[in-house]
Amino acid sequence: ENNGRWKGGLASPLQILRGSAIYKRWAKAVKTRDNCECVLCGSKKELHADHLKAFVLYPKLRFEVSNGRTLCKSCHIQTENYGANIRKEGYGISNYA
Repeated sequence: ENNGRWKGGLASPLQILRGSAIYKRWAKAVKTRDNCECVLCGSKKELHADHLKAFVLYPKLRFEVSNGRTLCKSCHIQTENYGANIRKEGYGISNYA
């Protein structure tokens, strides 16, 4: 409740979607295809399934395994379509839910 992002316990549609079973299956399929290692540095720690074409901008590609790649956290945060970086580019997340 003391966090500035608190919205009374309500999750946005995108947050709900990212926590869904279909999203989790997509992420697992991407990581399995990439042998559970970062495709950029080979790390096997703190792996994320990254969307090549941004999740918020390309809803039709959200669950296409071909639109994903496995990245470690360090590599993922450096990508141009990482969550905060999308917002820096002026894309309003709420506009793409």
